[in-house]
Amino acid sequence: MTRHSPMLSVVVPVYNTAPYLRQCVDSLVAQSFRDLEIIVVDDGSTDGSARIVAEYARANDSIVVIRKPNGGLADARNHGIAVAQGEYVGFVDSDDRVSPEMFQHMCECARATDADVVVCRMVGFDAESDAERPSPEGPIAGFGLSLKENPSLLVGSSPSVCNKIFRKSLFTEHRLFFPVGLAFEDLATTYSLLAHANRIEMAEKSVYFYRRARGGSIMGSFGCYGDLTRALEMMYERFTSDDLFETFRDPIMEVAFAHLILGRYADFLPYAPWAAKSAYVDRVFEHLDRHFPGWKHSAIVRRACTSRWQRGISTHRLLLKLYSALPARLAIALSQRLGMFWRIPDVSPGA
Repeated sequence: MTRHSPMLSVVVPVYNTAPYLRQCVDSLVAQSFRDLEIIVVDDGSTDGSARIVAEYARANDSIVVIRKPNGGLADARNHGIAVAQGEYVGFVDSDDRVSPEMFQHMCECARATDADVVVCRMVGFDAESDAERPSPEGPIAGFGLSLKENPSLLVGSSPSVCNKIFRKSLFTEHRLFFPVGLAFEDLATTYSLLAHANRIEMAEKSVYFYRRARGGSIMGSFGCYGDLTRALEMMYERFTSDDLFETFRDPIMEVAFAHLILGRYADFLPYAPWAAKSAYVDRVFEHLDRHFPGWKHSAIVRRACTSRWQRGISTHRLLLKLYSALPARLAIALSQRLGMFWRIPDVSPGA
């Protein structure tokens, strides 16, 4: 039997998230936008998630269930894309939730502008206190253009796929996929999708709520940060194969600097074991020196850093290691005092 082709397919990878799964699926079946299918990919769960998913599928015709052996988040997303019938595809992690109007706003924006990509804002929430903290995304004034028209969007857009919907043809026509077995799979993939988009829009009102610091989540392990340089290498390879690397060299360098160094002052550098941090700093400096010679003294780094202290520590291997050796509370306090936490830059054209 041929399924109706909806405007939107929402892919939900599931692996052992039974305590959070009902809240996630409830937020999807409550969507005001009805022209969608919900593709739940059970990635070999062993905790009862499969039973919960089956219960929802029996009660809701819009839910499609795929069961497969465990292959990781990227593999589950790739399976979902392969069966998606929608013109657009979005992604929701199974421990998160979305507002009831999220996809209504995003799909209306896509229809009105014919954009290949529509972005919404994200809000992190703490599961115990339910306290919320908005995540940065570039100001709306910079959207409504392609990446070639406004390269700043490469830096001003987060790599997460969960606050975006993509025209499915971006994946199929450009043979893009999430790298299996690699953490930071979004970083390796999202920017290539944006590079091929005819137009990137923002639906200002829509909101995605993501669960912060869940025990057992992939970002809860310091070992995954070793994949950052690998994810960036894959990103470079994709841009190079599409003859786009030189076109976007400057924003690509800023993305690399931001994710490898500036973005790590809030998580990895204060808290990881010293041996892991020391090896990480060595690997990062070797990576940046190899791909972007002269990066330490570039105008891009001067613009990306909010203070001379931040720039000095971030571009000096020994100083960054000394910072990393500080106790976590002192490192965080110093970062706050010196303005060392990365902020999403202005993405207005010409900024």
